[in-house]
Amino acid sequence: MAEKYYYQLYLEIVLRGADYVFGFMNVSHIPYEKFYELFQDQVTTETFLFEDVSYFIDEELYQKNKGFLNKENQIRYSRKVFLV
Repeated sequence: MAEKYYYQLYLEIVLRGADYVFGFMNVSHIPYEKFYELFQDQVTTETFLFEDVSYFIDEELYQKNKGFLNKENQIRYSRKVFLV
């Protein structure tokens, strides 16, 4: 039987210009495959996508996936106010 992996993943939200984290959003309900699709350009040497690393949603990635990101998040956020 194939092993199943479970992960708990949080999106860190930071106010622009702030030196602290504004909050965290649980995004563990999003399938692993979708995260790999979103962040495949940032995956370099790790053998497992969530192997103690951080990924960033920059402006280009956000604009490219805006519909999905806004649909999947429980809150709407503005890139002008928050860094995610």
